[in-house]
Amino acid sequence: MALTFDTGKHARAIRDGGVPQPAADAIVDAIAEATDSLVTEEFLRNEMAIQTERLQSEMALQSEQLRNDMALLTERLQSETAKQTEQLRNDMALQIERLQSETAKQTEQLRALGWDVEDPTQVVPEYSLAANRADYALLRADGKPAVIVEAKRLNRPLADGLD
Repeated sequence: MALTFDTGKHARAIRDGGVPQPAADAIVDAIAEATDSLVTEEFLRNEMAIQTERLQSEMALQSEQLRNDMALLTERLQSETAKQTEQLRNDMALQIERLQSETAKQTEQLRALGWDVEDPTQVVPEYSLAANRADYALLRADGKPAVIVEAKRLNRPLADGLD
């Protein structure tokens, strides 16, 4: 709603104040032109209310979209995490099974050679050597290693095995 300005009324008031008619008309015309684009406080409040409502509506839609996007991403992440966790469990179970099988073979071979693998005074698994470890240490009667055992596949160097 635009501001109303009665040019005739204000020109008369200025003229009645002693300003000649042409000057009074020029003053009123200048004021009218300057205030032509002014609006009332009520108009501004109404426009602000409309814009506020529009922005709140847009924000609510965007917020809902973000919630939906987050829910989808969370679901995807949980699904992918579950798949990877299952794959890791399977891989670990397979590795453990291989290690147990290899350990069982090594234990059988040590037994076949006459070593009591359950006696820690004869056989020490994962024996520490300075900064490394060997698969086994076969001990003498005095507790010192007589033999260090590091089992490797045929195509791997022995040095690769020392942890």
